[in-house]
Amino acid sequence: MGSIIWEQPETEKTSLFGGLIYGQEIIEMGAGKMKHILCSEKGMKIVNTLFFLSVIFYRSGLLFIAYIAWIAYLVFCIKNTKVKGSKGIYFFFIGIAAVMICLNLYFLLRG
Repeated sequence: MGSIIWEQPETEKTSLFGGLIYGQEIIEMGAGKMKHILCSEKGMKIVNTLFFLSVIFYRSGLLFIAYIAWIAYLVFCIKNTKVKGSKGIYFFFIGIAAVMICLNLYFLLRG
């Protein structure tokens, strides 16, 4: 008679959010959640909040974090849009953000 080989199934792990996780999928879930937040209205709310806080806490370096968050938001928007015109506008805004970072860094170090 032939022998039957039976493999024991992998043990299931659960995440903090209640979903099943197998190995490396937790990292992908985190990246997916980050993409979802950045590309939703919540992402823009976070960026706007950082800019507002940078006005209140002047010279705290929060402005640089706000610009970097805005650039990250725009990069995720570029990756998720298919319209070339929108991509061009997003690249233009990334350029503006980069120039503003350089200008603010110059005036911060100068003054």
